[in-house]
Amino acid sequence: MILDPAERQSYCAGAAVRRRIADFFGGALPSHGTAIYVAPGTEWESLVVHLDIEYVNFDYPAHPFVAQEQIFEFQRPVISALVTILTNCDLNPLHLLTGRGHHFVWKISKQSWAFEQLAGLGRMFASLRRFYAATLGPVGETVPVEMGAAFAGLGLVIEHVAHQIKALAVETCQVPVELGAIEAGGA
Repeated sequence: MILDPAERQSYCAGAAVRRRIADFFGGALPSHGTAIYVAPGTEWESLVVHLDIEYVNFDYPAHPFVAQEQIFEFQRPVISALVTILTNCDLNPLHLLTGRGHHFVWKISKQSWAFEQLAGLGRMFASLRRFYAATLGPVGETVPVEMGAAFAGLGLVIEHVAHQIKALAVETCQVPVELGAIEAGGA
């Protein structure tokens, strides 16, 4: 990871990186991209939450791509647990599917009670405060302290939710449920 802001800006200015960014947004920027909404300067209005549930098989990495029905069946108890938790919290996220799993995406407005609670929960070390205070983006924006604290608080809440999911799903899962794509056990 590049920590120095000038190095990051230089890296992001590279032609290959710019092409990949344009590809991500659906075409040559700025005139032919297919992204629905990109607005520099408004990114600090909300936290975007992205909870990624994937099937990972270290012994057979192609498995998710050759047996989609089976891997989605493996994930069914996990998704059911997550949907129960989100429903109990009155959250209705955007639910996307990829070849390896499910993605649940929603936002938390900076003006909301939830954002305020997350900011109060989150803690940042001095080194992270300094990192966020340095210019990060191509136009020199920084991460406000309140946003950084809310992001840290969100990380704690997501970790708690992940443990709840694991506890609810473990009895009916056909495969181990882990909180990260980390190889566990095996020969």
